Amino acid sequence: MFQRKCKITFISHGSTIYSEDNRFNDKSDYPPLNENGYNEIKSITDFIKRRGLKTNKIYSSPALRCIQSAEIVSDALKQDFETLNELTNRSWGAWNGLTLNELEKKYTTEQ
Repeated sequence: MFQRKCKITFISHGSTIYSEDNRFNDKSDYPPLNENGYNEIKSITDFIKRRGLKTNKIYSSPALRCIQSAEIVSDALKQDFETLNELTNRSWGAWNGLTLNELEKKYTTEQ
């Protein structure tokens, strides 16, 4: 039978003001977590603890919102985390900084 060698659990950072605006952003100075973002990560952490998931390592990108999320998880699990500069944002190119509404206006053609 197949034996699991490792299990990887990915957790996205919590929401920010850009999340509320449905705004695309690929900058490293992306805003910090908002109150809802903190609550989201705390809920995820509670879920992990209830399920009894074990962690050997916690990694974070260098983006502030990700470090803030990793701090909440690592505090709850009583385990340090490591920041990896190689974990970077996706690039939105010409969409960077735009909201979904702005994209719709810009790219919708009248028929």
